[in-house]
Amino acid sequence: SRGQLYVGEFGSGLLIARDQGQVLSRYGNVGNQAGSTGQALVTGAGTRWDIDFDLFVGTSGTGELRIENGALVASNYAIVALDSTGRGTVVVTGVGSAWRNASDITIGDSGAGVLQVLDAGLVQSATALLGAFAGGTGDAIVAGQGALWETQALTVGVGGSGRVQLRDGGRIVVRG
Repeated sequence: SRGQLYVGEFGSGLLIARDQGQVLSRYGNVGNQAGSTGQALVTGAGTRWDIDFDLFVGTSGTGELRIENGALVASNYAIVALDSTGRGTVVVTGVGSAWRNASDITIGDSGAGVLQVLDAGLVQSATALLGAFAGGTGDAIVAGQGALWETQALTVGVGGSGRVQLRDGGRIVVRG
């Protein structure tokens, strides 16, 4: 069975998946403990990271996930910057690059979260929250021709602070 994948549990961690590589895990965590740093790069057509349940980027530490050049990350539920010390960034860029969530995305739960959807990148989620709790900040940038974020519901600034920027042909579609 698949287990938990940590990239930067207490120290510094780096995960690179490319050239049609495939990562399978039950959970994913990039930048878990306070003071830790995690970086995950998923790049290239046919390269993918499949996560059965939850993905955390910047739980209490600093985490960055980059999805580039036609790669795919699929998760069920995701939080970027969970705790007050969490700093998380997800970048989805390039034609065919996608982050697909079956359930919710939270950008900036209690920490500082950033989502960038760039240059024909795609993000899909059931619902999305930016700045969920007091002290949490969620920033999203959707920029460049073909850049698209599709969700069924979007809330910007729940108990914290949220901001969305659309530039240069980037689009958000809320399907409700």
